[in-house]
Amino acid sequence: FFFFVPMSFYCSQEMLALEEHDASRLRNEQSTSDNGVIGAEEGAEAGYLVSCVQELYSDIQKMIFCADKRVRLKAVMVFGLSIRQGLILPVVAVPSLIALYADREERSCRDHAHRILQSIAERHPLMLYSQVLSGILESFQVAILTSGQVTSPSDLAIDERSGYAIVSPVVDMLPTKRRRELVVGILGRLVSDKGEPKTEFQPHSDKANKRHESKLAYLAAILATLDYGGLSSSRGTADARTKHFRDEVSTILSSIAKQIANKGQSMLQMLDSNLTDEEKDKLAHESFGICLLVVLKQALKTRVQSEGDIPKDTDPDHEARRRPEKFVPSLPFLLANAEPGSEEWREVVDSQIHCFQSLMSEVSFDESEIDLEAPKRRRREDGARSPSKRALDRAVLVP
Repeated sequence: FFFFVPMSFYCSQEMLALEEHDASRLRNEQSTSDNGVIGAEEGAEAGYLVSCVQELYSDIQKMIFCADKRVRLKAVMVFGLSIRQGLILPVVAVPSLIALYADREERSCRDHAHRILQSIAERHPLMLYSQVLSGILESFQVAILTSGQVTSPSDLAIDERSGYAIVSPVVDMLPTKRRRELVVGILGRLVSDKGEPKTEFQPHSDKANKRHESKLAYLAAILATLDYGGLSSSRGTADARTKHFRDEVSTILSSIAKQIANKGQSMLQMLDSNLTDEEKDKLAHESFGICLLVVLKQALKTRVQSEGDIPKDTDPDHEARRRPEKFVPSLPFLLANAEPGSEEWREVVDSQIHCFQSLMSEVSFDESEIDLEAPKRRRREDGARSPSKRALDRAVLVP
């Protein structure tokens, strides 16, 4: 299987490239020829090509998790050719293409995937919007597969060149409403009590057996380092990008505050009763996501404060804010290597619960923060201060 599938990639890629190269000549011949047999023969060949690609497509999707970077590169080329020639629907390829943003070993995979997704965003935007979250979730497997010497799941989420989250370019393709929905969807994964869903295919690497908590830390790091507002780009004025940044950050801080206030407080109440070891294990795992939210909130507050320190006369043609600081959630479940069920594991569970209690004791809530909704446009006469500034006063400046 492992020999046949990569070879089928090379054959498929060559077939598609040849088909695209000859497409113009064949169309011209068909339009100028009076012989209907030629058109029938070409139609039969096209149907055979479509059948081959669709038959192999499930294998092509799996091969983005192949350890050989040459196979991953060929796979993304097949994606591009198949979409361009209309052999597959773009929507089915979007998750795999987004996952390749996490390829740290072969930069060409990331660049090819980005160009294909740009084309999909222009021609079929709804097909892109609906699959971004799935692609980000799949990207963790590619990140682990190509991690090299990088061991921290948080570091895997960051582009070593730009300093922002690796998926920032594709998130930047989304309109404001879709970006907000995506952020809320990722936050929901952090506080979900469900473990990692089983998939048909697992990468051929021992690194793929990392705990579910590693993936949650990876997702939290993405939220901490996303290019909110697109301030690293040159679109619009510096003031407009800064306002967009504040609006997006205030939205996510509001969502985080609600999750911490609701689920975090209910978990604290559970600690007042006598819990069995099994109940402690469950509570420790569930509290891990809340701990990540608290650390994430602190990181975003730091970004907002750093943004405020940038001089107002900054050249608008340059980056209008500092890169986000490194996201390092030093939580027991990420640092320990104990085997579940051992005495050492009991100590890790107790440490995780204690860490949760400590972080929650440092969080202050106020009613305006918890009830805060996404910033909305208001008339200028409502006040001299912008809506985003008022939102940040309530969602960010609470210690």
